[in-house]
Amino acid sequence: MEKLVRAEKLRKYYHRDGQIIKALDQITVSMAKGSFTVVTGPSGSGKSTLLHMLSFQEKPTEGIVILDGISSFGKSERELSRVRREKVSFVNQNCALMPEYTVYENIIMPVILEKKRVDEAYIGEVMESLGIAGLSRVFPGEISGGEKQRVAIARALANRPAVIFADEPTAQLDSENSRLVVKLLRASGEYWNQTIVMATHDMEVAQYGDAILYLRNGRLKTGGETGENGRS
Repeated sequence: MEKLVRAEKLRKYYHRDGQIIKALDQITVSMAKGSFTVVTGPSGSGKSTLLHMLSFQEKPTEGIVILDGISSFGKSERELSRVRREKVSFVNQNCALMPEYTVYENIIMPVILEKKRVDEAYIGEVMESLGIAGLSRVFPGEISGGEKQRVAIARALANRPAVIFADEPTAQLDSENSRLVVKLLRASGEYWNQTIVMATHDMEVAQYGDAILYLRNGRLKTGGETGENGRS
């Protein structure tokens, strides 16, 4: 199966108060096209750092990341930024919706910024599948936390990215909405053959992944390649 995301011998070190902090240490992972990979572990284990490395938001201290056939090695920040715009979408726990724009306007924003034509039929299908078709003209301040995350997922899908990265997307939701949002994220990925990498500390939520990567102190606790620790 095609490996859409690969990281080899990934290390990320920070210098703090005269000490070297190993945020990631010798991480080798891969994610297949259309897979739903969950990265989990305690606070400070390196989950967010790994997502930032895999999505080209930060450069590793050592090692290499290959995303949809493009290597991070030797790339300038401008080149990495272009890859992020064209290949990556991000869903954060705070949704990061723009309050002055309607739900629909928030969803199509990535398409507009890339100066592409909005595929109205596709956007409508995405909104319908996520149960937010009736919220097009509503503003973010008028909807619930769970609905905001559905809007954030729709926005992530709008530009048809190679990979969606979701960093603790359920952290601010109650258990019922957490399960619903992750089910919708997974269902959307399956429907559009979308590759998803999600970080979470919630083990109940983590069980929805095809594969689970456990991080502790910047190292993989078990496994390493997508599919070794997945659901049956």
